[in-house]
Amino acid sequence: MSSVQAFWKDYTTFPENTHDHVKQYRAFHPTDLKYLKEYYPHFFTDIVNVKGRKLQERLKFEQHLYQVNGMYVLDKNNQMVKDKDHIHIWVPEPYGGNLEQAKILILLVNPSFHPKYHPTEYEKRVLFNNMHRELPNFAPIDFVDGKAVHDKHFKWYYHYMYQHIEQEIGYFHPNQLFSLEYFPYTSYSRDDVTFYNALLPSQIAAIQTVKEAMDKGLTIIARSTDRTRWLSHIPELAQYDKLFVFTNFKQPSLHPDEVMRYETYRKKEILTLKGMIKEVRRKEWEMLIQDIVPEKIGFT
Repeated sequence: MSSVQAFWKDYTTFPENTHDHVKQYRAFHPTDLKYLKEYYPHFFTDIVNVKGRKLQERLKFEQHLYQVNGMYVLDKNNQMVKDKDHIHIWVPEPYGGNLEQAKILILLVNPSFHPKYHPTEYEKRVLFNNMHRELPNFAPIDFVDGKAVHDKHFKWYYHYMYQHIEQEIGYFHPNQLFSLEYFPYTSYSRDDVTFYNALLPSQIAAIQTVKEAMDKGLTIIARSTDRTRWLSHIPELAQYDKLFVFTNFKQPSLHPDEVMRYETYRKKEILTLKGMIKEVRRKEWEMLIQDIVPEKIGFT
């Protein structure tokens, strides 16, 4: 079991849409919450008693709490309005899949939040259950007979990741892709999670999981625009021979034209000038999938 999977086994309270859940900060993993209260006590202090930089951090934290707890409604003009009578708790999404069966590790930043969409109770349960599976062979998101259920945000994983490999090799078991979030809690913008000046315990577990994946020799793919978040804590990752990057700046995708080795990415301008970039891209795409063996493993 990977470090991040072991860590999230302790997240045992299913997120309920209640004021008590919000008041007790239960959207956070209990170890993360303990860390926040110890090192960022001003996050939990009344705003009128905080000043200067700490006040700005306090306001940022409250904004993030509204997102994690879904405390928004939309008025007729599609403007976000905070409403404490409207609560929809979001489930953390620290990872998806199983590192023991994975062939590829996808490094992401954090789960997205949008006030126009809240996961259903069913979708929340699927995500919650993903953190507590005991058996190694399971579908990480929501698959039936190996096929993705194309429903709302679950469709994202199939559309941008699985289908491109399926088109190449015919079948790609969902457990062969493991996704890992740098920050496990939802936010409207990646900038909303940059005000923490130290890693949360959940993030330390994620960092350790990347190192475990490197020890296993897994292919690792990071978003080109966000790779520094990971590299700053895992400097050896920059020299890892199987590190790839997504080159689509708006949306990470496993499309053959939107992924390349990190080493190639750093010299892509030279390769483009020499007219070699397409040839290199194709060879590296073949390198990426060469270790993936399509195995039709039945769900247990």
